[in-house]
Amino acid sequence: DKALRIKPNMSTALNGLGVVVARQGDTKRATDLYQRAVTANPKIAMAHRNLALQLLADGGDAKQAVEHLRSTVALRRDDAVAHHLLGVELAKRGDVPDALAHLISAVELDETNAQARVDLGRAIGLTGQPEMAMEQFNAALALDPALPDAHYHAGVALARIGKLEESAERFRTVLKMSPGDRDAQLALDQVI
Repeated sequence: DKALRIKPNMSTALNGLGVVVARQGDTKRATDLYQRAVTANPKIAMAHRNLALQLLADGGDAKQAVEHLRSTVALRRDDAVAHHLLGVELAKRGDVPDALAHLISAVELDETNAQARVDLGRAIGLTGQPEMAMEQFNAALALDPALPDAHYHAGVALARIGKLEESAERFRTVLKMSPGDRDAQLALDQVI
């Protein structure tokens, strides 16, 4: 706050204060502070990323969030989190080729991110290649065997391959981890 009283458009201070107020639960003010930070200095990748994260968390403008994630990766090509989030958002919008490029970058930049591997597998699955998707789900499970999302999507891919018993086992695993998971129960009912 002191730095902002002296220099109201100091982008690093705006971004930092945004982080603080977001942690305190004032997401509307955090969004405003991040927006002011990127307006004051469009070359601060972290402010773009923080604004995108806040917009997505608040159910804000996903299109605007995607643009800020694009700015983040343009400024910092090594930002695995931004590549991951951008890939997920692009896949949701149906831009699978671009989503794949960003998800591959996310996995290459952070090979230990199990959720990024799941999301890459999901995007690969959208291209009609369940065997290739399974490679990513298996890699995710090697990193984190307790990741229900990886078991669920592996079950979906196995069903598409025609391995129904293995698929059913994956859905049962999800139900053991997350009793009452409706999607897993519906999927299990379909393959047995």
